[in-house]
Amino acid sequence: MVLTKEMEEEEKRLVEESEKKERELMDEVDGAPVSQTSSGRPKRRTRKAVDYSEESEDTVNDLEKYLEKLQKDAEFQASSTPVVNMVMPIDAQINLKLQNTLMLLKRCCNHPYLIEYPLNPSGEFMIDEKLVESSGKFLILDRMLPELKRRGHKVLVFSQMTSILDILMDYCYLRGYEYSRLDGSMSYAIRDENMKKFAADPEVFLFLLSTRAGGLGINLTSADTVIIFDSDWNPQADLQAQDRCHRIGQTKPVMVYRLITANTIDEKILERAAAKRKLEKMVIHKNKFKGSKADLNNRKSSLDVAELVELLKSRDYDKAVKGTKEKVISDQDLQFLLDRSDFKNQGKTRAKRGKDGVFKVLAVTDDSSGISL
Repeated sequence: MVLTKEMEEEEKRLVEESEKKERELMDEVDGAPVSQTSSGRPKRRTRKAVDYSEESEDTVNDLEKYLEKLQKDAEFQASSTPVVNMVMPIDAQINLKLQNTLMLLKRCCNHPYLIEYPLNPSGEFMIDEKLVESSGKFLILDRMLPELKRRGHKVLVFSQMTSILDILMDYCYLRGYEYSRLDGSMSYAIRDENMKKFAADPEVFLFLLSTRAGGLGINLTSADTVIIFDSDWNPQADLQAQDRCHRIGQTKPVMVYRLITANTIDEKILERAAAKRKLEKMVIHKNKFKGSKADLNNRKSSLDVAELVELLKSRDYDKAVKGTKEKVISDQDLQFLLDRSDFKNQGKTRAKRGKDGVFKVLAVTDDSSGISL
C-alpha cells in the first residue's frame, strides 16, 4: 500500500524556485550564446581575476571578529550543561545498522551509551552515577583519575571515537574535573588555545584527544600519563599517540595504560596489533638492521631460530592484577598499578625492558557474572 499526499503551497513554491534555478544554470552552461573574438574564434572560459591588493583592513577585522565569535561559542559550549536540542519521546525507538558489526561491537565495549544515551523526562542527557557504572572502562578511570590528580600527574586520554570524548566530557562535568579537548572538528586556533591551557593551568590535569587528530604534530610534554581508551588496528597509530609525551623537553617518566575489555573484540584488536609489532621486530630488529649491502649478505647479522622464537613468545606486558567483588580494583592493586618507583630508582624515563616486557595489565574478574575486564 502506498499513501500519497499533495504538496502544500509552500512546498510547491520551493520546488518551482528550485526548478527555475536549475534551468538557469543549465542554460548558462549549454544554451548560452558563445562570445567570439574579432577573428571569429570562440572565447575560452577563464576564472575571474581577483585583485588582492583591494583587500582592506576591514576584511582582516571581519575575520578576527569571526574567529572571536567562534571562540566565544566554543567557550560557552564548554561551560554550559550538555543538553540535547530536541525532546525525544519516551517510547522512541532506536534503529541500529548492522553493516559494520565490528564497529558496533567496539561501541558496546567502550560504553553502552554509544548505543542508547538515556534521557531524563525533560529531554536532557541523564548524567548520573549510572554513566560510570555502565562501563567497566569508566569504572577503572573513576578509580585511577582521582589518585592521579592527587599525585599531581597530568593525563592524556586517547580514543578512536569522538563520541567517547563526548561521554568523557559528561563524566568530567559529573566529577567536576577541569579538562581540555582536541579533535578533528576543531580549528587550529582552538587547538592551540586548548594545548596552552593544558600546559599552563595546574587545575586542568586531563586532556581528551582523538587518536587520529591528536596523535601527530603536537607537543604535550607537560603530561606524564597516557591512557589509551580503545586500541587501533594499526599499532603505529597508538605509538604515535604515546609519543605526544615522549618529546624533547620531557623530564618526567611517562606511564602508558591501555584499557581492554577481556574476551571481546578489544582483545582481537590487541592481538592483531601485537602480531604486527612482532613482525616488525623480526624484520627490523635492534642492532640487526644497518641497511648496508654487506650486512644483508652477512648471515651472522641475521636472527637465528632461538631469537625468532623468543620474539614470538615475548609479551608487551608484565603482570596481571585481579580485582575483587567489592571493588573494581583494590586499593593495594591500585597503588601497585600507579607505582613509578622503578622508573625513579633507575633515573631513566623508561624502565629496563625484561624478557616479558614492561607494561602492567589490569585484569578484573567478577565471579558472579563471569565477566572480566
